[in-house]
Amino acid sequence: PLVAIFGAGDVARYDPRRISEKAILLNKDVKCSPCYRFECDTLECLKLITPEEVLEAAYSLLKGSRRF
Repeated sequence: PLVAIFGAGDVARYDPRRISEKAILLNKDVKCSPCYRFECDTLECLKLITPEEVLEAAYSLLKGSRRF
């Protein structure tokens, strides 16, 4: 089981759901995505993902449900 937290990078290129049915991808659509920068001043794409979303995804994997 995997909860993958993605920034504004190329999700299609690195999407873990292509290799595992037990993977959940968390990412937010932001105006600068896809982004290929190594540094960012705002990290808006990551800050929009809440701890509650991560916990909910992890719990759903642990329980065997696929709500995402």
